[in-house]
Amino acid sequence: IKICALETDLMLFVDGDQTMIGEKGATVSGGQRQRIGLARATYAALHPETEANLVFLDDPLSAVDANVSRTLFY
Repeated sequence: IKICALETDLMLFVDGDQTMIGEKGATVSGGQRQRIGLARATYAALHPETEANLVFLDDPLSAVDANVSRTLFY
C-alpha cells in the first residue's frame, strides 16, 4: 500500500482496504485504478502462496501524475 502510494486513498474510502470498487462499489480515478492494479500485482508477485514468476504490466503509469510516478520509482 505504501509502495503504491495508496495510504491517503485508503483513508478516504469508507471501508478502507475492504471498500468495494468498480461497478457496484466506490468510484475511483484512473490514477487510483492504476495504483490499485500495481498493488495487486506486487502482492501477487511477493505473496508466498502465489509467488508469481512473471508479471505483465501494460503501461501502469499512464494515468498516474508526475508526483505519484516519482513516488512509485523512489
